Amino acid sequence: MCVIGGCLHTVRGRTVGAVGARCPAVLLKGPPWSPAFPSRGSCTSAAVPSVNWATSFAGTAFSNSRVALVHGMSRPIGAHLHVAHGLSNAMLFPAVTAFSVPAAESRYADCARALGAATDGDGDAVAAGKFVEALRALCQDLEVPTPRAHGIDKDEWFRLSPLMAEQALASGSPANNPVVPTVDEIQDPYAQIYA
Repeated sequence: MCVIGGCLHTVRGRTVGAVGARCPAVLLKGPPWSPAFPSRGSCTSAAVPSVNWATSFAGTAFSNSRVALVHGMSRPIGAHLHVAHGLSNAMLFPAVTAFSVPAAESRYADCARALGAATDGDGDAVAAGKFVEALRALCQDLEVPTPRAHGIDKDEWFRLSPLMAEQALASGSPANNPVVPTVDEIQDPYAQIYA
């Protein structure tokens, strides 16, 4: 998740720098999480160089970009509900990507093609949709829990959602997203991911 997320920091932002323009190339090396981790908690030695390369490139991309909506929404989840930042990012990743696709469809489509989730024959709208589905499938494969499955009370989640949305927007991170959301729009992905 971190490799894809690091790359998307540069791809989904309001501007794309030199590193971000090449970021789908990280994914062309092949999805390192599948062959690298054939069973939970293990890593094949043959996959280590690819995982290291992809992680290093994603770190470079991340260092040269600004965080966006996922991080802005993730911070309040950690502050109020004590969920680790990386886990809350993973919980939010597919829903926020789906929200962001309309403003950066071709960039998300390029990521889908690089990842192998879409083909060159798929139009941008179809490819971007396949990218969102690939993220959902990856979260399922990695057993990323929903807030509900993580043990967060439904009433508490929905009581805090308006405040978390305000705090997410106040962080400034959502301003870097392809679609700059309102407080009300931020509440939608919070509601979607609770499940």
